[in-house]
Amino acid sequence: MKRFLSIIGLIGLFAFSNNLYAVKVINFKHNFENFWDEAKGKDFIEQEKSWNKNIESIDPVFYDFFVWGKEHSSTWKENRKITLKELFSMYSEIDMDQYLKTYDEYEKTITGVLKKYDNRAPDYKANITIMIAPGITWGGSYAKISKNNKEYLGLGIDKYFEFFLQGKSLPIEPLTIHEMFHHYHFTIRGHKISKSFDNYLKNGKLFWQLWDEGMAVWGTGYIGENENFDYILLGNKGLYDPTQNNYYAKLFLKDLNNPAIDLKKPINYKKWFGSNVKNNPLGEKTPPMIGYYLGWVVIKGIEAQGIKREEFMNWDYEEAKPHIIEQLKIISQNK
Repeated sequence: MKRFLSIIGLIGLFAFSNNLYAVKVINFKHNFENFWDEAKGKDFIEQEKSWNKNIESIDPVFYDFFVWGKEHSSTWKENRKITLKELFSMYSEIDMDQYLKTYDEYEKTITGVLKKYDNRAPDYKANITIMIAPGITWGGSYAKISKNNKEYLGLGIDKYFEFFLQGKSLPIEPLTIHEMFHHYHFTIRGHKISKSFDNYLKNGKLFWQLWDEGMAVWGTGYIGENENFDYILLGNKGLYDPTQNNYYAKLFLKDLNNPAIDLKKPINYKKWFGSNVKNNPLGEKTPPMIGYYLGWVVIKGIEAQGIKREEFMNWDYEEAKPHIIEQLKIISQNK
């Protein structure tokens, strides 16, 4: 039976507290069902044809540039093929009913998250497309695509289910709040510097990452009204030892002006912001996403000085830099 794309249409018509959201949530559940009805048991060529027809045709720009990285990778076609083969293999082995329920769970969570934003950040004028879509093999992320000048929040259904199969959890609510907070932060700040990924690659410094990710971690606690590490740091419970803050602050001060994204030596930023870094140069006991945590500590320090979020969320990177350095020096001297 042919099914049609489910759109929680302009959740902009969710008018909470007179705050009209222009958020479109596109749920690919029914399109995925159409795809798998056609593709199950077929060879890869036939499966890919069905995928293109039922999935990527919904928004080709989103898939080309957000999911597959066409703009920044010379091997995106090869990587796409490898990923799709792995995904099609996974789809053939999983409990499909359970997988499809995940789409419903994401949809329900997004509705709740928007209510939280309305309650805690009524100034947030969201104009974004949220994609509950297959093919996103990481937890999720926010990006503005210059090709169509649209802003997307893509949520990783397949990554969530991979965790589920491993007996792990990928907490949907804080992850969604975290990624939406990047968008909120950028709307407040107005893309003063980080206008595009190209600019981030060309001019970005590592402290940009610290500021942006630390802000999203802080924002997850603020919007979710929950500062438990397991919540704000997406399930990495019990891994962060405050007695080691001084050690990491000293090291980050040395790396402050390294490239935000170093394509020649990826370890230079992955050691701080990677979730699964083997032989981390920062030390074998370094927790995952230590830069996210350290950025949060920096912002909590700024907040403790009596600076309101309405002020520090407006800072561009150069305005934030002296405050970041000041906090890292304070943290480095604490024991």
